[in-house]
Amino acid sequence: MAEFQQKGEEGVIANEAPNTSEGFKYFGNRLCPFAHRAWWASKEKAISESDPDGFEYFHIELGEGKPAWYQATVNPLGTVPALFQDGNAIFESNIVAEYLDEKYPGRGTQLLPSDPAKRAQVRLLISRFGELIVKPLYGLLMNPDEEQYPALYKAAREALIKFNAEFERFAPAPAGDNYLLGGDQFSLADIVAVPFLDRFEATLLYYRHVTLLPEDGKHDRLRSTLALSRQRPAFKVTGQLPEFYVWAYKAYAKRVSEDSVKAHL
Repeated sequence: MAEFQQKGEEGVIANEAPNTSEGFKYFGNRLCPFAHRAWWASKEKAISESDPDGFEYFHIELGEGKPAWYQATVNPLGTVPALFQDGNAIFESNIVAEYLDEKYPGRGTQLLPSDPAKRAQVRLLISRFGELIVKPLYGLLMNPDEEQYPALYKAAREALIKFNAEFERFAPAPAGDNYLLGGDQFSLADIVAVPFLDRFEATLLYYRHVTLLPEDGKHDRLRSTLALSRQRPAFKVTGQLPEFYVWAYKAYAKRVSEDSVKAHL
C-alpha cells in the first residue's frame, strides 16, 4: 500500500498558534470526516487561498501529534474543523458549513434551500444522520470482537436503510440519479453524509469484508448521492483515495480474514 500522511498540500503546519484576531483562518485535517464537511463546503462556496478575505488553511495533526497550542489557544473543544474570521470563532462542522453559506449567499453553491420550511427539513435530516449513522458505522469498524460482527453489521445496515427511507419519505423523487433531496438538489445534507459514506465504503470492505451500500434497492438514494457527489469538482479536490482512508483508519480497525468474517455473519 502506498505511503500516506495526514498533511496534504492544502494545509500548512504552524509551530505556534496563529493570530486568529484578524483574517480568515481555517483549521482542519483531511483524515477527519467532520473536517471534510467544512472544507468541502468552503470549496462549494468558491473560497480558496487566493480569496480576497485572505483564507488560510492550517493543518492540525490528529492523535498524539496534535499541537498543544491548538486546544489551549484556538479551539477549547480540541476538535477540527475550526474557523476564525476577523476574530469570530466558529466551531463544529455543520455550523461552519452553514456559516459559510450564510456569509456568502450569492457565491458558489447554495447549500441550504431558500425556503424556510425546506431548510428546516434539511436540518432535521442532518440531525438524523448524526443520530442514526455515525455510531453504528464506527462500532462495526472499531470493535475487535468478531463474534459481535453479526449484531454490529445488522445495526449498521438497519440504520442506513432507515436513513435512506427517511429521504424517500420526506423528499420523494423518481428513480434515477438523485442527491439526497432528490434530483439535482445538492445541499448541506449531502455534505454531511457523503464524507462518512466515502470513508466507510473503503474501510468496511477492507477491514470487515462487507459492502456498505449493497445493490438491493434499499440504499438507492445513498448510493446515488455518493456517486454524484464524487463527480463534483469541489469534492474531487477535498476527497481522498480509498487507499488513503484504509491507511488512515489502520489504528482503529484490525483487519481480519474474509473467511473469519463469513463464519460469523
